[in-house]
Amino acid sequence: MSGFPLRDMDETKSKIYANGAETTEFIHTLVQDGTHYKAEFVTKNAGAPTFTPPKS
Repeated sequence: MSGFPLRDMDETKSKIYANGAETTEFIHTLVQDGTHYKAEFVTKNAGAPTFTPPKS
């Protein structure tokens, strides 16, 4: 996950899960084959939308 832009993320609230368990290394978690990963990123701009859906 090197090079991931953390400038807009609140690292105290964002989490990375490996096989359902929260990792202690956050963004520095080593990726291993066969492991299921889930990331929850929280923006520093709580009032602004992080992602907006495409307009049809």
